Amino acid sequence: MSWAVWVTGTPGCGASELTRLAAGRLAEADMPAVVLELDAMRALAPAAPPSGEAENETVARALVFVAATLVETGVPVLIDAPMPRRAWRELARGAIERFAEVQLIRSTDTGRGGEAPAPSEPAAPELTVDTAMTPVELTAEMIATLALSLGPARRRPGEGGAVVWLTGPPGSGKTTLASRLAEALTVDGVAVTVLEWQVLRASVLGAGWAPAASEDIAHRALVYLAKLLADTGLVVVVDAIAPRRAWRALARETIDVFAEVQLVCPLEICGDRERAVRWRPRPGPHGATVLTASPEPAIEYEVSLNPELVLDTNVRSEWSAAEDVLRLTRRLLGRRPAPGE
Repeated sequence: MSWAVWVTGTPGCGASELTRLAAGRLAEADMPAVVLELDAMRALAPAAPPSGEAENETVARALVFVAATLVETGVPVLIDAPMPRRAWRELARGAIERFAEVQLIRSTDTGRGGEAPAPSEPAAPELTVDTAMTPVELTAEMIATLALSLGPARRRPGEGGAVVWLTGPPGSGKTTLASRLAEALTVDGVAVTVLEWQVLRASVLGAGWAPAASEDIAHRALVYLAKLLADTGLVVVVDAIAPRRAWRALARETIDVFAEVQLVCPLEICGDRERAVRWRPRPGPHGATVLTASPEPAIEYEVSLNPELVLDTNVRSEWSAAEDVLRLTRRLLGRRPAPGE
């Protein structure tokens, strides 16, 4: 485990600049942290921003899931997200054992009535700073000091990361193959993590049906999380149907070292596998209950146009299929671009 510090505040309080400066202070103290930016996650979203409370709730839950997952891998996180609702920050506090909140205010700002604008919903932050009265450098130092007080990190961001995305219709064998690949990479001495769409979905969207806009936000958060994990030096095995081709294409565009593995299997066999395991629950991270397979009875799946590998899981054993993906992953790591390229 590691820790997370959420920096929030009123508009114009300088949260982004201060978060980046605090990250620099932490790097100087030999405690590099990932900066999780709400704006960066939103930049992966469609042209239209989230509209309405339901979509904003999805964005907030996705942000918390991303932060909690990074912390679980042992990487320290600074969250740059001036989100006003206290409930969203309390959700992070409940999901992350070592957590602190920094509330930034500007006492010199005035609203229409001549009063200072209200900060985010009242809470009990570990640190409150008036950025109108406190120098920027000192504020950044205070944030970094608070972060260091939360304790050491289990691992540090490093090089060598990549993403291997396993996709295919429900029942095609993604979860089994992801597990076999992770085991083999661990034997190779590779730092690896498996990122499951069903775990993210259960935490962000809950069980059952979700609006298309919320599904879109959650899938784009999956891409952002995969990128951040890879940027810390992990090989990330993504187990996700991601039925829309555009979501996987976004991952390819966003992630530096990426490969897509397309699983194919006759639909009747996939259906038999799904019916056998669809409603078998199992525990997931952050207190979520996860269905072993997709709960959707029918999905319009778009087959990949340019995958690095295609596997027919009806005619290949899980072990031989895993060997093929392992060879692909080894080649992927071998052709990682040099720094500065």
